[in-house]
Order: sequence, then structure tokens, then C-alpha cells
Amino acid sequence: MNKIQNMRKDNGYEVSDRIIVKVTPNVEIDNTLLIFKKYICSEILADDMRVEEYLDAETTDLNGIEIKITIQKV
Repeated sequence: MNKIQNMRKDNGYEVSDRIIVKVTPNVEIDNTLLIFKKYICSEILADDMRVEEYLDAETTDLNGIEIKITIQKV
């Protein structure tokens, strides 16, 4: 959640802006994202969190797991 909040700040989004989060699939976190999707979305003010195979984004390290994350203001 911290990474996404930092991305929000870096993109110039307001704390109250609603976003859509997209992440690339990874077997190590897919189930966790699915189980905690509603909680994560509520914490980061996301209308949705989607897993998408191909994203035009830099790879980021998420606690030792390399994935791509994008956010888009709604």
C-alpha cells in the first residue's frame, strides 16, 4: 500500500482522488491480492484493483517480489 501511495504522490494526485490500480500477475502474491482486495482498495481509495498481464510500467520490488504496478485517476 505504501508503494501505491507514493505513486499517487509522484503522479501529483490528491490524497482524495479515486484511482484504479493495475498489477502484473505473480504466483507469490495473486492469492493475497484476491483475498485482501477489498481492504487494500479501501485503504488506498481505489475503485478497483486489476491483475493484467502486460503493463507499460517500470518493474518495482514489492518485498522481494518483482511486479509492475500502474495507477490511473478515475
